Amino acid sequence: MDLYNTFIFISFLITIPVFFLKKNNYEPIHRLFFFIIGLVLILEMTGYYLKIRSINNSLLYNIAFVYIESLLILLYFTLISEDAKFRKAVRFSMLGFILWGIANTLFFQDITSVFHTYSYSIISLIIIGCCVKFFIDVILQGQYENQNIFGIPHIWIVSGILIFYSSTAIYFSSIQVLYEMNKELFLNLRAVVRFLSATSYLIFAFSFYTPYIFKEKTIASRR
Repeated sequence: MDLYNTFIFISFLITIPVFFLKKNNYEPIHRLFFFIIGLVLILEMTGYYLKIRSINNSLLYNIAFVYIESLLILLYFTLISEDAKFRKAVRFSMLGFILWGIANTLFFQDITSVFHTYSYSIISLIIIGCCVKFFIDVILQGQYENQNIFGIPHIWIVSGILIFYSSTAIYFSSIQVLYEMNKELFLNLRAVVRFLSATSYLIFAFSFYTPYIFKEKTIASRR
């Protein structure tokens, strides 16, 4: 297990004790991200196993990473948004992305042999747009204005999503060009992206403790 997979494993372990803490309104979101991080852990461990045995793992990453994980992230935005039109638009985006994935597989990129860069670039832009919409609602509409913002898991989670998809979109959309142009630059960028990705998963795991951590600090400060 390399360092990247170790951090994902730690993130998964961090999410487990939350099941035993006092119940709150974030339980459905916690279960969703427990599943997502667990999925990623299985994906990365299996991908690593296939890689060291020189077996093409494109099918695995395309199905689990490009499509399933990305669709689950979009599902998350439909669960936290109070804007009915936005939720409807996201659901249409999810359906459209599935149809595009089928078309991409049939006509452009073989799902079993190459990473679906076209699909990942498209879904990354959609997810980044969802992140921007979330922060606009927080800033301009005063969402969470009467709460300790640091104690709201969604703030941390969406920040992690934005970091993750902003960095990986740049990497995966230019992976072939960078590798052919400058292998050393490619390896350095890959290391940075893996660090940011691991950090994002740690943020997801940590976020569910923030209602307990920052609520206590707020109460203590009032005394």
